[in-house]
Amino acid sequence: MRDEIAGRLLTLPGVEERPSRFGGGAAFHVAAREFAHFHSDEELDLRVGRREERAIRRRFGEDPRFAFRRNPSDWVVVRIAAGEDLALLDELARIAWEANR
Repeated sequence: MRDEIAGRLLTLPGVEERPSRFGGGAAFHVAAREFAHFHSDEELDLRVGRREERAIRRRFGEDPRFAFRRNPSDWVVVRIAAGEDLALLDELARIAWEANR
């Protein structure tokens, strides 16, 4: 699943894979800004911006696939457990990409 997620992120314009500034492994950058990194094979942290984070929280606040960081509050953890979740990931990755380019 991790390779498929990484491949999808790398299709966004200007996205590069680099080491995470938060430690660990793969991270994805646009305009030299980290906007996504893996916590595990199925768990991705996305920097979406505060306004976008509030909208995602309203839409998915009770969904167990999501966790919301207190600090910094503009990161959302998304757990991708199955192939059908990939469409959701595409939508959220696009939001994160837009917020950081």
